[in-house]
Amino acid sequence: LLARPVIAQEAFLMCTQMWCDEGLRVTFELPKWPTGEYKIEMLADDKAVWCTAILPFKDCETVGFVCDSPDVQVATEGCALPKEQHKLGGIWMQIPPAKIMLTLTRPDGKKSSLDTAVESECSWPNGEQCDERECCSAQYTLSVK
Repeated sequence: LLARPVIAQEAFLMCTQMWCDEGLRVTFELPKWPTGEYKIEMLADDKAVWCTAILPFKDCETVGFVCDSPDVQVATEGCALPKEQHKLGGIWMQIPPAKIMLTLTRPDGKKSSLDTAVESECSWPNGEQCDERECCSAQYTLSVK
C-alpha cells in the first residue's frame, strides 16, 4: 500500500485595518463665543502645552489656532457660517495621558479648568492576535464659564 501524504492545514487569520477613535478629546461647551483671543494651557502628564486661537476665524483655509506642540490639535467649528457662529470645539491628543490639567482663558480673562486623572477605555479592535497594541480613548467636557 502507498501511504497518502497528510497535508496540515494552517490556521488562516484574517485581520482588518479597522481601528478605534483613538486619543483624548476634551469638548468645550459655551453657548456664545465672544470675539477675541482664547488661550489654552495644558499639563498632560509632565508635558506643558500652550495654544491660542482667535475668533472669528479668518477663513476656512487658514488654521484657526496655534499650539506649541504637534501632539495637540484644537477643533475649530463654523468657519463657513456667519462669524458670530465660529467656535472652538475642544482639543484632541492622539495618545491619552494619565493625567490632564487644562485651563481655557477667554478674551475677557475668565477661566475654566479641568483637572483630572484620565480614565481611558482600551480595546483591541481586531483582536489581540491582529493588533500591535491596544487602542485607547477618553472623552471629557469642559463647560466654559
